[in-house]
Amino acid sequence: MGNLAGGPGAGWSVEDEFAWTIGAESELTLPLPGHDRACVLRFNVQAAVFPPKVPRQRLMIRAGKAVLGSFDLTGRETIMVALPLDLTRGARQLALTFIHPDAVRPRDHQPVDDSRRLAICFHSGTLAGAESDDTVPSAAPYLDMVHGVIAGDITAMRIAEVIGKLPSLRGRFGIRFLDLSLPPNEALERLPPKTLRSMDCCWMELNAGSPSTRDPLRDRLPGGCELRTFYTPVAKSLWPFQAPDRRAVVEPGRYYPSRYPHGDRIVQALVSMNLPDDVLYLMYEMATGQDELDLGKMFDDDLRRWNAEGRQSDMNFAGFIVKHFTRDRIFSAPNRVGPLLLRQMVEQVLDNGTVRDIVRPETLAAELDTLLDGYVGWPEEVPIHKRVANHFNLSWWSPGMRYRWQNNLRTHREHVLDTINWAQWRP
Repeated sequence: MGNLAGGPGAGWSVEDEFAWTIGAESELTLPLPGHDRACVLRFNVQAAVFPPKVPRQRLMIRAGKAVLGSFDLTGRETIMVALPLDLTRGARQLALTFIHPDAVRPRDHQPVDDSRRLAICFHSGTLAGAESDDTVPSAAPYLDMVHGVIAGDITAMRIAEVIGKLPSLRGRFGIRFLDLSLPPNEALERLPPKTLRSMDCCWMELNAGSPSTRDPLRDRLPGGCELRTFYTPVAKSLWPFQAPDRRAVVEPGRYYPSRYPHGDRIVQALVSMNLPDDVLYLMYEMATGQDELDLGKMFDDDLRRWNAEGRQSDMNFAGFIVKHFTRDRIFSAPNRVGPLLLRQMVEQVLDNGTVRDIVRPETLAAELDTLLDGYVGWPEEVPIHKRVANHFNLSWWSPGMRYRWQNNLRTHREHVLDTINWAQWRP
């Protein structure tokens, strides 16, 4: 809608208010003012990500053979590129090439009929004179300075994502995510060049991946690299009816790992009954109310496990969870930590001498406040049953509470009936 309307060349899918890059490479002709002052280019972009299989999109911006910037994108953000004067002085346009090797078809990950190979959505672009505080490297990404990796699953990815968005650490301290669900060689290829030879520390999530993916990483760590470990806590007592669902299988191109990955043993007894929804939900509530649960023992089992994991690793969350369990939403699903616990994990990863030399603790705390203010967690929230909420006196819970599942907001009743009926959910 601005003066970039005629700029996109090959490799774009242009819509009214944004444009997607298509395939592995796109071309853009950038209009320039023709003066001899330094400029900074800002793009507001959104990466096509589908975690855990597609956790990021890589982007390199070139002008001819000159690399102007490289980025790892995991969501929506603004990226900045300093344009070298020798390329822009007196020029009225500049040909840019965007390289994005991780393009993906949405239909392979969501129930949508979109076969385009999408990588980055460009919402806007702005060209401005460089200010004195525009500390944008002209040919390197913010996080090319990689001090370590955090290896694991989606929790490790979210920790790395939060650290990568802290302003005081950009370009000064970098932690990269390594996906332990991938074959070792494929996961290592996604790291920046020479990372394994130069990094100072490696955090490894011990309940992610398997020995076949963790052990090769241990074996390839450079001498002097500190290996530290952690567990992502799992809460079973908040979801006491959880059990595997025989219907939970991958539906290629629609649902991964399955339509409803968190099964319910009471639901299992109702799936074959052809009854009205009101009757089904009433039967579910009667069955759950009469079930012989020992929630106190289940919580004690959780606590013993959290303590044992803390003793076996470098992060211990048992005391923190107990302190906040009733008044804060520590978990959004059995294996998904809430914002408060996520922050605790980030702070422990950043309890690092290099970080302390770079930024004051109060500055870091303020940046985490800003970044996580209003953050509600994962788009995978499993409802809490009223019997559980009443037993633990959960002050953050309410009977009419709605729970996010991707782009849906559902009550406990809607969630139960959708799971019984194996209903489709909107992506």
